Amino acid sequence: MAKPETFVLAAQIAAELHFATRVAEQLALTAKNAHAVSARAGQQASGFRAITRFIEDLAVTTIQQANAITQNAIAISTQATNRERVNQALQHFLQVKDTATTAEFIASINTPLQQTQSDLKQQEESFQRLLWTLKSQLDESQQQIRSAAIISSTSKVEASQAGSFQLQLEVIAANIASAAENIKQHLLQAQHLLDLTLTSLALPSR
Repeated sequence: MAKPETFVLAAQIAAELHFATRVAEQLALTAKNAHAVSARAGQQASGFRAITRFIEDLAVTTIQQANAITQNAIAISTQATNRERVNQALQHFLQVKDTATTAEFIASINTPLQQTQSDLKQQEESFQRLLWTLKSQLDESQQQIRSAAIISSTSKVEASQAGSFQLQLEVIAANIASAAENIKQHLLQAQHLLDLTLTSLALPSR
């Protein structure tokens, strides 16, 4: 049976990804600014320019992934509602069958009861597929952000070699590192909420 917390947790996961998207949008702006500065710096910032292209791509990918994950989280919330509705119908049928065993037409309940049982099974399977898809999406996004953490460290080194543009690029490098960390924290919180969802439903966190 779907617990009420499932709907809340799915909504919270969507919220965390919304926040991650907002940070990624800021990261995209930072990358554009970095691109402009490194272009002015010319050869002094050639290494930083390559990093900028990666960060721009990362920001776009993060936004796309976050939006996809958010849509999946919303679908999970909707599916949980449908799952609970079908389960309640099944419980009603079972209660009627157990308490009205001597009713003249009690056998007529068997067909809708079996259909409801079949519907619930399909709902369960669909619900679990959505959960595992969400887990896979979060895992992929976290891998992307781990790469960003490495790149942000490299950007600091490249900034220190940019001559008169060093200070500007160091500020940008710090902003990149901060954005990557913020996105990471939102993804970790989303993962934590997903694990709570799996636990509340007694599903293995595989």
